[in-house]
Amino acid sequence: MKTFMLGTLIAFLPTFASAAGQTTSRLDCKVSSSCTQNGDCVVTSKAVAFTLTEKAVERHGEGTYEIAYQGVTADAQNLTMFGPYMWVVGDNEELHTLVILGATPSNGTGTYRFLWSEMHMTDQAFSTVKFLTCEGNF
Repeated sequence: MKTFMLGTLIAFLPTFASAAGQTTSRLDCKVSSSCTQNGDCVVTSKAVAFTLTEKAVERHGEGTYEIAYQGVTADAQNLTMFGPYMWVVGDNEELHTLVILGATPSNGTGTYRFLWSEMHMTDQAFSTVKFLTCEGNF
């Protein structure tokens, strides 16, 4: 009986640890260029802010996060400690991927470069790739 109770407690420890240590990261980004699926790119300076909140995260950062940006909130999966973050918007209408390309961390904050891929799977399917430069506590 003691072995069963200990095993059950150990199985639930990662969940309690994630809930107790839940952290939120904010990234304030500028889109430096946006490209179509055909490779046509335009230079831009559009701003976008991402908030990532841990939901069910393993020790090295892989797991489920809540991602919020531009009025959108979704569950994102982080596949490894270095990403990519992947999420779906709508009824499987948009597939998004956020991939880190580089970082210059400094005292808990830093500058980060990301590639943001959006694949829209509607009647007129299209994709975009955006290059981001972000500041934040990622």
